[in-house]
Amino acid sequence: MTHFNIEEIKETIATCELSFRQGRDLLIDPQGIDSLRARAADSGDMLPDLKQQCQALLEKSPEAVSTFESCGESLEAERMAAAYLFFEDTAYSEWAKKRITALIELDTWLYPVHASHIQHTDHTMTNTGSYIARAHSLLADVYSEDENKTLAEGLRKNLFQPYLESTRERLEWWTKEQHESNWKIMCHGETGLMICEFAEYWSESREALGLAVEGVIEIFDMVPPEGDWPEGVCYWLATVNMGLRLAEALKRLTNGAVDLFEHPALKVTGDFVMMLATSAGRVFNVNDNHDYFMNMHSEGIATLASGMEREDWMYIARLFPTDTYLYLAAVNPEQTDKIPERTTALFPYSGMATMRSGWNKTDTFIGVKCSASDVPHSHLDAGTFCIESGGQWLVRDEGYWPYAHAIGFFDNEDLRWNWDGLISVGHSTLLFDGQGQTWGKDYPGHIESLTSGDGWDMIITEATKTYPGLITKFIRTFLFVHPGTIIIRDVVQCEGERHAEWLLHYAGEIRSEGLVSVIENNGASMTIVPFLPDRENGWRCNDVLSTSTYMEEISQMDKSPTIRYRGFSPFRKADSFEFLFGLQIDGKTDGSEFDFETEGDSWVLKLNDQSVIRPDGDSLKMD
Repeated sequence: MTHFNIEEIKETIATCELSFRQGRDLLIDPQGIDSLRARAADSGDMLPDLKQQCQALLEKSPEAVSTFESCGESLEAERMAAAYLFFEDTAYSEWAKKRITALIELDTWLYPVHASHIQHTDHTMTNTGSYIARAHSLLADVYSEDENKTLAEGLRKNLFQPYLESTRERLEWWTKEQHESNWKIMCHGETGLMICEFAEYWSESREALGLAVEGVIEIFDMVPPEGDWPEGVCYWLATVNMGLRLAEALKRLTNGAVDLFEHPALKVTGDFVMMLATSAGRVFNVNDNHDYFMNMHSEGIATLASGMEREDWMYIARLFPTDTYLYLAAVNPEQTDKIPERTTALFPYSGMATMRSGWNKTDTFIGVKCSASDVPHSHLDAGTFCIESGGQWLVRDEGYWPYAHAIGFFDNEDLRWNWDGLISVGHSTLLFDGQGQTWGKDYPGHIESLTSGDGWDMIITEATKTYPGLITKFIRTFLFVHPGTIIIRDVVQCEGERHAEWLLHYAGEIRSEGLVSVIENNGASMTIVPFLPDRENGWRCNDVLSTSTYMEEISQMDKSPTIRYRGFSPFRKADSFEFLFGLQIDGKTDGSEFDFETEGDSWVLKLNDQSVIRPDGDSLKMD
């Protein structure tokens, strides 16, 4: 979605008047620094925590840097620069300057594990350059002109020149026009921000800014009308924030001649963040995503909310506060917020949908994913779901697992699918003969529909192609009867007879009360009642805890993540299955909220509120 003409924007950048840096104006308004300091002083533990962190950094040598750690080491320089902004203590500024000098004296910032598939520029180089630019802006009053020139020369060597070599002819894989991943907006956005800080020192700055803006716009143009992104909220919000920072800095640099905030994608993408956020302050964390926000995520939604003047997005920004100067700068204290009105959302492009009973902290949230797998950071999880209620996860996603490039974590063609947390056994979906889903463009799932009625919402997913050679049909329906009843029905046809297992990745603890399973987590609870298949020929309830151990690349230490689930399965193989489960928030342990009866070849499920649920083809309907 776009109304931007990239060539016109590049021409504007090439010819417009540029207002080079004037103090600390890269991402904050210098006129508002006193206000920012006052707000920081009123922000509880923000300044004491920052001082404690920086006092600890003063005990470290600023010259002790390495290519392997350059990104984190440049972040420490920015943190010290922020401390100088707030405390005006030259011990912090001197340490930050020494750290920056040590970094630009490194031969390269290219992350070693990326070297095999990168020619000139990887994202850690661009992240490092961006942190240095932000730190330099905060340290503007302690850098001499000669020091600025020396720093610019080092940045040319370590990032500016490699970036030009990568982007002029689109040499790197992430520079391709149709490439869709967080790397693209990250590399272009971060480098563009650095160029905005040092534009006066490089004769090719206008050209490089044009290339950076082009890459960012190409990603914005890929955002669908609903505003979503298939890598998931945390990957998207972190890296779209890098595009937003370039947009802010470029608007100042060009005196408003180039305003990327006018791109239509930015007017809708906050909805994706809002609707995948839970009311208790978590995130529906599919793929390689955490279920919480880090600083960059909170800064991103705050910048979107402020820039678009969306009160409901600002509500989300304040639901995920963080103690950084950029978050404080983005959250205008005069901007009001309001509780979002929407309670359901469907994002067809990324294959995600959500339903909720409301926006109170204890309300029920249901997130569903059924999508293509051939996107960056994907998992084999079509049909999976998460449930939060009472302020706690009850059904969870395993989410982020520590990365390990060296042993194949990102080898989508093969080795990636040895990690439990990334494959179907790590998600609340189905296994057939112990096998899960297959990765690739030919094996997508999708969400067929999200519909709502009086007191209910329903999501229907279709995941047939995700199990090639195993099944010929897999339709899963989620019927949410407000405020706390969830009915899940699966209709499956197999290629030949198969054994089928229904997986539930629970949070907290689980126990059995007869056939009823009870999940309890910090005061929140949910019962799970199985209705189909019938149990006359045998029924298995299987509790699994699986621990994996391998070396995580950044810390170079062994990590041991786990998956934990309860599996439900009939004894016998069959060529078709119908699974039907009733899930009840704060349910009775005898399952008496449900009355299940067979009617010939069909069935009826009655709820305590007199609702009647029946099969409707492969899905469900309420009488």
